[in-house]
Amino acid sequence: MARRLSAVAAGTAVGVTAAATIVLLAVAALPSVATEPIPPPDASYLPLLAPLPPPTGPVPVDSALAVALSPLDGPALGGSVGAVVLDATSGQVLYSRQADQPRTPASTTKILTGTAVSTALGTATRLTTRTVKASDGAVILVGGGDPQLRESGDEHPGDATLADLASQTAAALRAAEPSVPASGSTPTATSASGSAATESSSPSVPPVSVMVDDTLFSGPTTSPDWPESLLATCIVRPIMALMVNNGMSPEEVPCEPESDPALAAGRTFARLLTAEGVPVTGEVGRRRAESTSELASVQSAPVADLIEQTLLRSDNTAAEILAHLAGGKLAGQASFAGGAVATDQALRGLGLSTSGLQLTDGSGLSREDRIPPLLLGQTLARVAANANAQLWPVGSGLPVAGFDGTLATRFDTAATFPGRGEVRAKTGTLTDIGALAGWVVDQNGRLLIFDFVSDKVVDTEEGRIALDRAASALATCGCTGAPN
Repeated sequence: MARRLSAVAAGTAVGVTAAATIVLLAVAALPSVATEPIPPPDASYLPLLAPLPPPTGPVPVDSALAVALSPLDGPALGGSVGAVVLDATSGQVLYSRQADQPRTPASTTKILTGTAVSTALGTATRLTTRTVKASDGAVILVGGGDPQLRESGDEHPGDATLADLASQTAAALRAAEPSVPASGSTPTATSASGSAATESSSPSVPPVSVMVDDTLFSGPTTSPDWPESLLATCIVRPIMALMVNNGMSPEEVPCEPESDPALAAGRTFARLLTAEGVPVTGEVGRRRAESTSELASVQSAPVADLIEQTLLRSDNTAAEILAHLAGGKLAGQASFAGGAVATDQALRGLGLSTSGLQLTDGSGLSREDRIPPLLLGQTLARVAANANAQLWPVGSGLPVAGFDGTLATRFDTAATFPGRGEVRAKTGTLTDIGALAGWVVDQNGRLLIFDFVSDKVVDTEEGRIALDRAASALATCGCTGAPN
């Protein structure tokens, strides 16, 4: 599951990135389920999760940073920019521009969501999708909130698949039928040589109906603040505890979102179960799994991997599912509202003030979300300093400038090229909104945390370049006097 030991592994940043990558390799094999207590970090990895080493250079000064960050004053960002730069080791605010003023954050909200999820569930936890057998023989597919559940695993090794679950379920149903030969063949006669001849026999089980249980989540399946266009264009899907292939129809071109991902997953499972030789009758419907008679189960990749992939791809649907799970764990409500409460609680648990924080979703798609840049920067500083041993996937999930994720095609101009491989950051884009939040090592070896956000972007593409130029300037500037 672990994907990346990036080019940013330089100076003090290497401790965070290397730790994240190595630990992720380790937790990939740890058995756990969402309902278990958070597994403590393995003692053998604790040195890798140690705080950042002492800084190696002088602290940047505000006046020099103001000059270096002049790209934020460009016309494309509309003259309404909130910004903050912090020293990762000390948490000291080095530069502030309306940093305590709440602004619409767009997808940089996912940094806070990742923080809440890792705090609530831990990094090694796995999410379980299972089947149970009802008293009347119905097979109920129970969703566990796995955002990466796939139909098959050929293109996504390591993710749980419905094909695997169908195979296990079919085997369990056959095992419950003692009259069915386990070998699949029966002896019929003796040949002249004395060996037994066999006749092929296909094991069979009585027909079953397939139902789905997606009751792990509560409340509405979409945020009231989302325009319908977000769903119609597959930017996000209805948020349910059970979905397969990210809630998409088998043919994803053109975009064909499933109106009911849970029922769609049930129909996919019924088809796979039929292919395993189990007759399925009737229509797939909803039914709460009251029975504890489990037939089979599959587990997701570790939560650490789910967080990383969500941040890397800026996966809106996955972010909302994970936020719901955090809400269920910390707030007792696996819903949009619960996710917001859980995020607030997790941040307060890190010693941060959540004054000005307003969340209505976990993805940042809502224009009603508000986050002060200072709070987002302080959260990243806590992640970089390993304030909580469960937080590291938030850092390792940040895209690397010019290389992967939502930054793969950015930092490609002369002015932004110095940031390639040096900046790790989460992007944020809505109409009129542009944001970039992450970290970078400056020329003096200081790991700097930054958050830049404009809520009056005039030109989206030029605004992105301006944000990238500002982040690149931090990489090339010691900023202890005039910028280099």
